[in-house]
Amino acid sequence: MEHKSVERKETHFIGITVRIENPENSSFLIGAIWDKFYREHIFASIPNAVSEDFFGIYFDYAGDHTKPYTMMAGCEVSTLTKVPEGMIGVTAPPGIYAYFPVIGTFPDNLINKWKEVWKSDLKRSFKVDFEQYGPKFRTAPPQVDLYIGLGNQKTK
Repeated sequence: MEHKSVERKETHFIGITVRIENPENSSFLIGAIWDKFYREHIFASIPNAVSEDFFGIYFDYAGDHTKPYTMMAGCEVSTLTKVPEGMIGVTAPPGIYAYFPVIGTFPDNLINKWKEVWKSDLKRSFKVDFEQYGPKFRTAPPQVDLYIGLGNQKTK
């Protein structure tokens, strides 16, 4: 699968989560957690945010993408020393990530990119993957930056 490999430093996130036990329900559950994140202005309650970007973080995998995992709607933060009640903090480890800029119709293009990742031969670490919704997401056409954890291995 064609992608750019990028080396990332350790990154901390705080947000609200949902456990995806049944991958067939993932779209509904992920949509619901984002709805809560926006409706309740969760981002305004997250201390030490490093930017106005939002993130969808996928972690605590019980195997591969077909097994249960946790999804977080949150923000990148400088420290996990103050995690508000009802939220959790998670750290994406340093290492190599496959980077995919996903441009155009949202959320369809992002969902299709995830389907490509699931079918690909990427040697995923299944530790932490994330989507970054930055300034380019708020323009036309929208862009979401998708990072898939590969661990410490470099790939093409």
